[in-house]
Amino acid sequence: MPVHSVLIGLVSASSIVPTLLGWALLELLERFSPRRATVVWTVLAILTLVGSLPFSGTGISTTDRLLLALMHLIVGAVVIPTFVITSLRRS
Repeated sequence: MPVHSVLIGLVSASSIVPTLLGWALLELLERFSPRRATVVWTVLAILTLVGSLPFSGTGISTTDRLLLALMHLIVGAVVIPTFVITSLRRS
């Protein structure tokens, strides 16, 4: 199996860009549907997190797949509760 290098810039961007898009979506939901914004956003965030997990990995070893899944879960475990708590405090 060929070895692929993982660039720190790609890892950072793949964590930061979806987080900023999620934040923008939460802001829009809070503006147009303030009562249900947090619930709708939380469901969408969890679905996105589950959908982004590396279930199949052609060309990726099992260890790398587990590490990628762990990175996804760590980012999700930080971002989702943080956004929900701050959203509930503002409403």
